[in-house]
Amino acid sequence: MDGNAGDRQPTFIQWLPVIQRGPERWWLPCSTSVTVLLSNVLLSQTTNDTLAKDLYRQVVDAIRSDPPLFLYCLLNVADSEFGEDPVTVESLSQWLQSSLTDQLIKGDSFLGTPPVSNSLLNEWSRLRGFFRTLPIKKWGSNGQLWLETTGPKVPAKWRKNWVTIEDSENPENLDLETSELPSDRHSETALLQKLANQIQESKQISLCFDSQLHLNKLASLKQLAYGLSHEINNPLANISTRAQQLQRTEQDADRSAVLQRISDQVYRAHEMISDLMFFANPPSVRIEWMELNSLIQHVLDRYHSEAKTKSIEIKKVFGVDFGKTFSDNSNPSIQKSSTDSIRICADREMLGEAIGSLIRNAIEAVGDHGTVQISCRQDENHVLIEVADSGPGLSELARQHAFDPFFSGREAGRGLGVGLCRVARIAELHHGNAAISGGPAGCIAQITLPFLTPAGDVK
Repeated sequence: MDGNAGDRQPTFIQWLPVIQRGPERWWLPCSTSVTVLLSNVLLSQTTNDTLAKDLYRQVVDAIRSDPPLFLYCLLNVADSEFGEDPVTVESLSQWLQSSLTDQLIKGDSFLGTPPVSNSLLNEWSRLRGFFRTLPIKKWGSNGQLWLETTGPKVPAKWRKNWVTIEDSENPENLDLETSELPSDRHSETALLQKLANQIQESKQISLCFDSQLHLNKLASLKQLAYGLSHEINNPLANISTRAQQLQRTEQDADRSAVLQRISDQVYRAHEMISDLMFFANPPSVRIEWMELNSLIQHVLDRYHSEAKTKSIEIKKVFGVDFGKTFSDNSNPSIQKSSTDSIRICADREMLGEAIGSLIRNAIEAVGDHGTVQISCRQDENHVLIEVADSGPGLSELARQHAFDPFFSGREAGRGLGVGLCRVARIAELHHGNAAISGGPAGCIAQITLPFLTPAGDVK
């Protein structure tokens, strides 16, 4: 291409969406200036641009000055139900602005674009020079010259259906040689500013959406929990009552054990519903001073018999600093329980339920012949309760959703369900958080709590 300033040609770095007729496909180039202009059009549709009228004028000027863009609009209008009104450059501009988004998001809009060679660039340059000599009314009748540079021969029958533009000579008397107005530095800078503003707005919308989605999920969960409580708890109660009646008169030990398992599973289902109800609509927190070590020991006593039956060793470590981990076998303080006492303000019943859920989950994961260890540590601002087990680990997906009431799964023998969401909710009500970690083997569940005042505020 000639590099003289008086014969400046646009740089073609993009493509307009494909033009398709049956199995045949044609491509028209999109200059840098048109790319910038179309980007502004897209942004104006999402930001309610106050310069919409000015953009409309720019689109009209671009269609009058850019043969590929003109042909793209004309051929799409020819294949659409445009009505009986005369086709003008202004009507093409209206179609482009109203249809641009739909044209760009089609799955095959830019699928299989041809390579751009030097010979193709030279051909486009020659065509652009030729179209300068033609009035705009004749651009359509010569449009096959552009299409056939990137696709097969244009069928004569299709060409007969192309609409004819009814504009007079270019009222702006634009010179195609110097008509690259939308690509000036001011337009490019404005585009960058709009893109930055749009990205920032999208981030804010995303944050608001996530927050609103969480609230809507809680509302749906609350409604579901109420429905389950009424519709399922009643038949569960009848099943449990009947199983207990049969068990009282059952002489066969095996049959009695089966009936006991029925009662146990009914109680478990009732607990799941209760956990959902708690997560969606928790009761008020009753803060009081308490000995955390004593509470943990009380909870552990409830699982002593079950752990012994399954040959699971339960270890407890109290009063270890945050800087030390229970898995550090080289540290003597880890090998034995400390008598250090930790006093905190918390809801004793809720916190006991949370610790019990983590211990039960760990025991179920281990199965038989393993270890469950619970440790309690503190620093100046927080208390950390950890329950570790030697059972199977969790995948990254399971770790991310372990405390989500809408996620449930069993991986390598480890159960994840609504029980853990109750743990997260209790930690949240105490201004703390819950987390779970672990690799291919073993798992560590944590509850981190700040030190609260008797009024329930963070110190």
